[in-house]
Amino acid sequence: MIRIGWQGTTRAAQLKHLLGTGLQAWRDDWLSGRWPDACIKEWDRQVEPGDGSRLDWLLRDAQGAAMWIRADAAVEQLLGRGVLELDCGQGDRLVREVGTRCFAALCAQLWGGEDTPAAELENRDDFREFELRHGGLGFCIDGLAGTIRIAVNRSWCVERLPFSTPNLARPALSTRRSALAPAAVKIQAAIELGSIELLDSLQLQVGEVLLTDVSRNPAVTLSTSSGRLATGRIDPDRQARTVVLD
Repeated sequence: MIRIGWQGTTRAAQLKHLLGTGLQAWRDDWLSGRWPDACIKEWDRQVEPGDGSRLDWLLRDAQGAAMWIRADAAVEQLLGRGVLELDCGQGDRLVREVGTRCFAALCAQLWGGEDTPAAELENRDDFREFELRHGGLGFCIDGLAGTIRIAVNRSWCVERLPFSTPNLARPALSTRRSALAPAAVKIQAAIELGSIELLDSLQLQVGEVLLTDVSRNPAVTLSTSSGRLATGRIDPDRQARTVVLD
């Protein structure tokens, strides 16, 4: 399954600039002022199988980054003649050797990075990984001998321009005390009335009157649904509405 996702306008412009930098470095090394108008342009048309007059090259590394290049079948000879400034029919063997190295250098500069995988000729009909909807980008080199089309996949883009994680300010966590402070809890108070035998307690009925020997300030046990909180005594001087904790 190929992931769905677009690079975005800003990232596409930055990646185009990287390719343009590689193209400029290659022109400085090889062309000595030839084809001064060569430049990188956007190309968002669907990639279609070749028709025989053009060849496809594929570069791919172990991490899955890939670059697809389509150019005229005679691109190496055209570049070789341009570099050597020779007319057709002159120094054919030298033109082929120089053109092959020139094209390989172009692929390396466009690829970027320290290790460039070999550009291998490809006959394929599945270009989905290079489509815009799958995070790929399409470009072309205009102004050379013929038009060279380039497409890169999402992995190549991410290797050259990693996605940055936004540094969002995280809200400070509230303390346990401040988080619990507004919460309300029901407190139950149990007055100790004394003790009776177990058998008598089982025979108690509604309406019976119990006589106890409770003092004026009986013991009280405070609790919640979670368990016992504390013990205390009722203060008789405040109309039995106040519990003083032990």
